[in-house]
Amino acid sequence: MIDLLNTFYNLIHNGLLLGVVFIGFGLLITIHEFGHFLFAKLFGIATPTFSIGMGPVIFQKKIFDTNLCLSLLPIGGYVEIATKPEPDAPALPYGSYFNDKPYWQKLFVMLGGITFNVITSFLIYFAVFAHGKPTMLVESIVINEVIKNTPADKAKLLKGDIITAIDNQKFSSIKNFSLNKLLPPTEKKIIADVTRNNKHKRITINVPAANNAPRIGIQYSPLAFSISEQKMSFVEAIKSASQTTKETMLGTAFAIKSMFTQRSLKNAGGPVMIFSESFKMAQQGFKSLLLFLSFISINLAVLNFLPLGALDGGQILFVTIEWIIRRELPDTFKIAINLGSFALFISLALYLTFFDLLRIFFT
Repeated sequence: MIDLLNTFYNLIHNGLLLGVVFIGFGLLITIHEFGHFLFAKLFGIATPTFSIGMGPVIFQKKIFDTNLCLSLLPIGGYVEIATKPEPDAPALPYGSYFNDKPYWQKLFVMLGGITFNVITSFLIYFAVFAHGKPTMLVESIVINEVIKNTPADKAKLLKGDIITAIDNQKFSSIKNFSLNKLLPPTEKKIIADVTRNNKHKRITINVPAANNAPRIGIQYSPLAFSISEQKMSFVEAIKSASQTTKETMLGTAFAIKSMFTQRSLKNAGGPVMIFSESFKMAQQGFKSLLLFLSFISINLAVLNFLPLGALDGGQILFVTIEWIIRRELPDTFKIAINLGSFALFISLALYLTFFDLLRIFFT
């Protein structure tokens, strides 16, 4: 009977956590759309509909000129921005349409979502750090992947190797561990303490000089670590939140760049992996979930900046081209690009979902 009650409790608990994760993701997308909405309103652009959630509408109310909707599925939201008169709708006064506006106003509307995602991440980091910044003390890391033709590959490091120190410096001496903090700014040979098949090895790695952060070419995860909280003042929390936001943006941009330069999606995670990791964070506590959602918010911002049709970056590219050539691009051209990129994203999501399931259930 006790086992049955525990099972029932775990099902309810995990179901609630999963619901919180879905709502968290929905809020990030809604905040993104609210950024577009706010700038559109600021410049007098009509926004017929703003929906919180997706799917069937369960509540709606017209506020000024916008139909505010609450929809059934808490997995996002959308804002409808008036671009041209609808065939069966009365025409709005000149200046009410997106197409009527000058280039700089269009740019602000398109950048609104990205900006709000970055601001959201900063505010989450600030709120968490002001309460107590989690500090990770790593004792060892495990190599998940060795990237080909990198210093790690040339030094014969292998997937599954456990690294505990570099040049006799223990990882546990570094707050908020990053392997880059141990790497030299100039070309140098470093010695890594490695455990492989329960045997200790010392492996020499030639690390070249780099324009930015030097890298040895591994994907890794902390294997043994402890977490404590560092109390911060108001000013310290702001500085730390700003730095963390900046570093997360640069790290996300580097990861996306690496996928293109290496022409590989091997280390990319799809929707299932993202929700799986979010669920794990939720199980560790509300603060861990908030930090992960902040990380995802930054990812949304950086991804949306890519110049692809279905993303904000693609729409920015369209309005920029139109500003340069002084005329609008044909609707058929823009629709074709948007549909093509949308189909590409759906295909990519399905592809990554397949490998997410393989990683989760068969590794």
